[in-house]
Amino acid sequence: PVPAGGFGEDVRIVYVDTERRFSAERLIEIARARQPDIYAADAHAERQLDAFLSRVVVLTPDSQEDLLEKLEGLEVAMRKANAGLLVLDSVA
Repeated sequence: PVPAGGFGEDVRIVYVDTERRFSAERLIEIARARQPDIYAADAHAERQLDAFLSRVVVLTPDSQEDLLEKLEGLEVAMRKANAGLLVLDSVA
């Protein structure tokens, strides 16, 4: 679950996009549904959403081997980037 106050301004989110279907619009929908008090549809919320999206790091592996390579180094990379959430869309 997302912390009650949302993620801190310096916390990054790593999204591993194995299907090449990442959608910033869908991420905005989820953020608004989960945190409507922070991301309501007004000018301030738009700035908040821009800041939120700027903290999302999207990794798009080219192959299964590339995916495995990225996953093997992910823990260290997440610590260095101050990432607080990992989203893995699917591994099939």
